[in-house]
Amino acid sequence: MGLDMRTKNGNSFGISYSGFMGIRLNIAEAYDREKYELYRICMNRSLTKKEFKKIYFGDLQEFLFHSDCDGILKLCTIRKTLKELEKLDIEGYPWKSEIKQMMEFFREAIKEKQRIYFE
Repeated sequence: MGLDMRTKNGNSFGISYSGFMGIRLNIAEAYDREKYELYRICMNRSLTKKEFKKIYFGDLQEFLFHSDCDGILKLCTIRKTLKELEKLDIEGYPWKSEIKQMMEFFREAIKEKQRIYFE
């Protein structure tokens, strides 16, 4: 059991729920170490208002806080997310292979003008 990201034309990217969390944690850490620490904390408890104000991840925000069991990513969000992911240095991170696979899935969705559905 896990997360399946799919497009209407049949392309998909599947990963375990723990793998999806690993991907997001690696991305958050590569983006900003201080924000990563707060992001990691918020997976286990609610943040204070002061902490929450410090945790903005720019164009990665919607992806990093997206439900891991349902919903959609619109094409504009996929574009913004991929653009930010391409800026990150993910070498040395445990989930780099899966992040690269997901980025390729995002590229295909953009090329084919497809939304991504989380199932």
